[in-house]
Parts: sequence; structure tokens; C-alpha cells
Amino acid sequence: MRQSDTVGSGRWRTVFVEGPTGVVFPKTDAGRSTSVLGRAVVADALRAVDPVGARSAEHETNWRHGYLGHFRRLVEAGCSHATPR
Repeated sequence: MRQSDTVGSGRWRTVFVEGPTGVVFPKTDAGRSTSVLGRAVVADALRAVDPVGARSAEHETNWRHGYLGHFRRLVEAGCSHATPR
């Protein structure tokens, strides 16, 4: 738990917290990239069921526009490996 200072009274207050809060993406050479993380998560999820798809996701050069095909592969892999109830 971090220490915080509270300013204000009544219904609304401002809380100041030291350090990052919320979702903090891993830092890379290029800064904090959601694309780097997205590629890695999708590739790891695909690796056991679709190694070719995993490599394709890892090597996607334009994740911002090319991610949809990789997510489609991820959903298809999940559907084909699902256990019937």
C-alpha cells in the first residue's frame, strides 16, 4: 500500500499517489508499448496449439493494423481445442 495525501472536503477529493497507478505496461527500448505486449501475449497463447501462428504474431511488423488476423487465429485455435461439455 502506498501512502497518499488527500486534498479537499465534502463529496469530492483529490488523492495524490506516488509512483505509477493503473495498468503499467512493461518498459522497452521504445518506451511503454502496448503493441509489444500484445504481440507477446498472443504469441504465448498460440504457441502450444499453433506454433506457426505464434511465430507469425511475434514477427508482425504492423501490430496496430495487423493484430486482427492474429486474434482470429487465437479464437479459432481455442474453438478447435475446446472440450465439449
